[in-house]
Amino acid sequence: MSADKHSSKYMRNNIFTNASCNNIFSHSLMSFYDDANHHNVINQILQDILSLFNADRSYIFLYDFENKVQWYEYEACSKDVIPQKDIIVKVPLTDSSCINNLVFNYKPLIMNDVEDMKELSISEYDILKAQDIKSIIITPITHMDKVLGYIGVDIVKDYRKWREQDVTLLYLLSHIVGASIAIDKKSSKLEKSEANNIVRVLESIYNDIPIGIELYNPSGNIIDINNTDMKIFGITDKWKIMGVSVFDNPVLPEEQKEQLRKGEDFELIFDYDFSKLKDYYQSEFVGETKYISCTGRTIKDRDGKVLYYLLFNSDITGLREIQQKLIVAKEKAEESEKLKMAFLANMSHEIRTPLNAIVGFSDILVVTDEVEEREEFSKIISNNSELLLNLINDILDLSKIEAGVFDYHEELFNLNELFEKFELSFKIRTSDKIILEYRRNREIVSIYFDSNRTSQLLNNFLSNAVKYTTEGKIEFGFFVENGGIRIYVRDTGIGISEENKKRIFKRFEKVDNFAQGTGLGLSICKAMVEHVKGEIGFESELGKGSYFWAWFPCKIVYN
Repeated sequence: MSADKHSSKYMRNNIFTNASCNNIFSHSLMSFYDDANHHNVINQILQDILSLFNADRSYIFLYDFENKVQWYEYEACSKDVIPQKDIIVKVPLTDSSCINNLVFNYKPLIMNDVEDMKELSISEYDILKAQDIKSIIITPITHMDKVLGYIGVDIVKDYRKWREQDVTLLYLLSHIVGASIAIDKKSSKLEKSEANNIVRVLESIYNDIPIGIELYNPSGNIIDINNTDMKIFGITDKWKIMGVSVFDNPVLPEEQKEQLRKGEDFELIFDYDFSKLKDYYQSEFVGETKYISCTGRTIKDRDGKVLYYLLFNSDITGLREIQQKLIVAKEKAEESEKLKMAFLANMSHEIRTPLNAIVGFSDILVVTDEVEEREEFSKIISNNSELLLNLINDILDLSKIEAGVFDYHEELFNLNELFEKFELSFKIRTSDKIILEYRRNREIVSIYFDSNRTSQLLNNFLSNAVKYTTEGKIEFGFFVENGGIRIYVRDTGIGISEENKKRIFKRFEKVDNFAQGTGLGLSICKAMVEHVKGEIGFESELGKGSYFWAWFPCKIVYN
């Protein structure tokens, strides 16, 4: 599977999990309002938790502080998992319990591996281990700042790495459970002030939950939205949008509108283009686009008549950006791995070639008496030693680039003198069929720059020109330009095809695979020039030659 497909699948799984969270929370909240039997509400929440977390057991312990016991009150189990409700029933309520201490302080217990429990409490570890629990998460059940007990989720068949959104959803569901338990305890004797307090708690959850909620009447006209939804869609005054119809929304796809009309639920992930809104409603995000996860639900009475339409929205733009960054990072990692493999393949050949020549001709040199042969062998050894030295320098430079370190030592030196030395040096190495010419600058120019890096740059340009030019002319020089120096080398060599131009500055790339060299020189030059905020480039035509240049900023001194 490609990086894009793999990452896209990963992204869809995460996003649809978010949508499922929205759906379960909305389902639980509406059950709380619609179902007078709060035992049914709590049991349904536990079933929903099993489904969402792919869990094996979910349960609720309720505290009886008067009798100092905790009751195993509610439980839901998946198939093939042994229920514990009839086995445990009640447990002593002690201050020494690690779990109870966390719950009393409104803190969750989150364990990806139950083995970690050993460090906190051996006795509680033994209890969990006896139930074959591998991963566990527990959150307090509270109401009006009072701890009533806790919700627990067990993973028996496999291990689970709990996410932040798992904890958040469990906390939200625990608030609904807490309100249900409180109402059930008060029953018909519930005082008006207590009822008002419960309503305020639920209103706070409704407004501050990190999920946008939109409520529509049976005709599809909006009658309420929460604070999060206003933030997601850039709405500053909720009353200005009251009455607009969901079926007139120009951004929501027609397919989903039709599903609502038929009383069907839907889950949708799409680009919400604010520029399409026009006069539908006023938003602060004019011209922007967000990536939205939207869950649509139809609330019906017992006879199947529509009471409300609900939309639950999450802004997952940030998640998509993170996923895209992960894709890029993964591709870079894969590219880096390919480069390392190419490096090893290239180096094994490039190192052996000059080494074999040095070792072989050194052995022959010892037993050869002919002067001409000794001179020829010495020349071969010298040339291959230079090749090996250049190769080692390239490897060291590449290692520094990979490590983000690049040596740079600024000094004052004369450019004319440096170029003249290169002219003498390369004339010795150049064929008689080639005219090598340094186009001298009339002004005597010195610069504050790194002379070694300047030499390395010019050496790479000239070496490539000599390597790929069999006859004709090679000329090189420099001139002052835009507060810096432009170095250039022009040749009448084989030139570069359009296909090869795209990869000329990539590592281990060579125009001629049979030519000597590692294919690192130009990529190192590019990294070096970019390090000093300069520019590098070339012009070339196949069969006619090439023109390579580099410009870098520096302080110039005219002598």
